[in-house]
Amino acid sequence: MAKRFFDSNKFRNKWYRNLTPKQKCIWEFFLCECNHAGILELDFQSMSFHIGTDIKETDISFLKNKTVKIKDSKIFIPKFIEFQYKTLSENCKPHIPVILELKKYNLFKGYAKGMYTLKDKDKEKEQVKEKVKDKEIDLSFIADEKFKEVFKKWLDYKKERGESYKPMGLKSAYNKLIKFSGGKSDIADKIIEQAMSNNYSGFFELKEGFNNGSKKLTEKDGFYG
Repeated sequence: MAKRFFDSNKFRNKWYRNLTPKQKCIWEFFLCECNHAGILELDFQSMSFHIGTDIKETDISFLKNKTVKIKDSKIFIPKFIEFQYKTLSENCKPHIPVILELKKYNLFKGYAKGMYTLKDKDKEKEQVKEKVKDKEIDLSFIADEKFKEVFKKWLDYKKERGESYKPMGLKSAYNKLIKFSGGKSDIADKIIEQAMSNNYSGFFELKEGFNNGSKKLTEKDGFYG
């Protein structure tokens, strides 16, 4: 018995709510009886038997925008693929039978553009990293040039770790560095160097015993990420 994802919010959908009881039964029958690729053999006798009322071809006309006729006796439910699988991948074994079934009816062309392989995903990740790398961070709110250079060093370190700040978080981090260093760029530089040398994700106030990283940091120690 095939198990599939079920939309528990369907009753909040206006289109679904406006269906008649008979139409709701037809739609549910389609979703349950279609194969793993969202393709259904139209069998009005079976439909009538299982739903408990006479079903004719005219009764399914309300689904013309939800289905695609691929043969005289078969229809395809495009949204089924997206809902059940999100993104098809040739590297995912359970997806292979689905892809083969779609290709059998020349339906895969429409999904080829939206299909990602693992290599495609890796490329996307690299592209995102490049965009982050190339994007200039606005530090115009820092008037002291020396302090700006120190803070840039910290941001470069965070970037190497694959981390970044959102605008509000950026200013909050800067204000914390000002507070921890007393507004002195040389102290701020030591704070940054100490955090980097210990491979910390955040910086903290300079305190005795912290230079060698022997003491575990907590929020009480003024740690800030």
